[in-house]
Amino acid sequence: MKIAIVITVLAASCFSVLAQDPDTLWTAMHGPLDRNDPEGVIQCPDLGFVIVGSSNYYNGPAQIWILKTDTSGLLVWEKLLGDSLGDYGEAVLNTEDGCYHISAITYTPEQDGANISFLKLNDSGDIVWEREFNEFEENWVRDSRNTSDGGFISVGSCGSYLTNMDGLLLKTDSTGNTEWFRTFDYGEEEFFEVVAQTSDGGYIIGGREKVFGGQADAYIVKTDSNGITEWETVLGNADYERPKSIFQTQDGGYIVLVTKTLSTDTNVSWLIKLDSYGDVEWDIQSSPGEPVAYSLLLAQDGGFHMTGIGSGELWLCKVDNLGAIEWDTSVGTYASTFGKFFQQTTDEGFIVTSKVQPGSGMMDLWLVRFAPKVGISGEEEPNPTVRLISNPGAGGIRLLIDEAPLDAAVIDITGRVIHRIQQTEPTTLYVPLPAGVYHIVDQNHPYQILRAVVLPE
Repeated sequence: MKIAIVITVLAASCFSVLAQDPDTLWTAMHGPLDRNDPEGVIQCPDLGFVIVGSSNYYNGPAQIWILKTDTSGLLVWEKLLGDSLGDYGEAVLNTEDGCYHISAITYTPEQDGANISFLKLNDSGDIVWEREFNEFEENWVRDSRNTSDGGFISVGSCGSYLTNMDGLLLKTDSTGNTEWFRTFDYGEEEFFEVVAQTSDGGYIIGGREKVFGGQADAYIVKTDSNGITEWETVLGNADYERPKSIFQTQDGGYIVLVTKTLSTDTNVSWLIKLDSYGDVEWDIQSSPGEPVAYSLLLAQDGGFHMTGIGSGELWLCKVDNLGAIEWDTSVGTYASTFGKFFQQTTDEGFIVTSKVQPGSGMMDLWLVRFAPKVGISGEEEPNPTVRLISNPGAGGIRLLIDEAPLDAAVIDITGRVIHRIQQTEPTTLYVPLPAGVYHIVDQNHPYQILRAVVLPE
């Protein structure tokens, strides 16, 4: 097992300036075998991090690789799961009870094709339960998300690998049991890549639809809460388009980040804004040689954060709600370093998983922790609707409601509603809460965060 290398960097002093790119707080490199490929990262209730991916010896079969680090990137535990046929960790989520939900592709001797495996791990990395989905010859999962009912929604592909693959939307309950699944056959072959739950309880899905000649177009589907298609659209031309992130935006539309591979075998980024019916409102495509984004997150001000690669280094940026870059930064120590997945942390910084190549035939996880951006943008102030009267303490929070009427909710890190706030006039109130990380969100605009709260033990 490799020893984690941790480099701590002192953040620059914070003072009132215009928005600047964030500082690097620390980096850590991990990898138990020769080739280690991260696929997802979350921040835990104890403010550490859990990463999932795959790991294998050079030219050997892969295993599911799960590791937990502390708040400084130091290894707490790691697990290698699977057998000699090859297994791949694809996504990790927090659960309501402080455990971790893992989505994986697994192969077993009893079946010629792949299965989808869902695992629940406790905070020590021990398996609580494991479920399999194997309705088809081939069953692949690419992305999973928490749902508002405490369960999970997953997307991938299913069918026969040698003849035809369809898009797969799979709903499971809080214990990993299948509630329903839907398949989608738009054209030759469909591969779903990313999913998000929408404010109406439905789902927005991003995938690729294989077209004649081996190319693929971006395939976007909106469904209701039962997975029934409401609308679908195909975006692309003669290139190979692969959606990397998809979310509902504050105005009820959708943002899609696509990686395009041009005929010259060069990758570029394609950022697309759709309205609520799937029609394109605007789109921006990078030029060859410019940074390429591989993952996107919503920003509180209606813009977007993205990470990827620029000039061989990990690249992080912030763009406004029309796609114009407000700031960007890059960091790199090894060749071919790029940001693959990231999450915003409770202090509004970022944790980024990156693949690096420290040697020939080698590949490791490079974990990079960014501080919150320095200063504020112009004269922008925090949302005044809900204020904390005092610092959060053990047992709950006391709030001052400045503006009414207000319909808001306190949600935990999984998106579960913990407390509903409905006030017709300004007031103060006390909300009892256990230790944890919470957001207070506007129920009329579910992606508008009014206040973030961290409650200590």
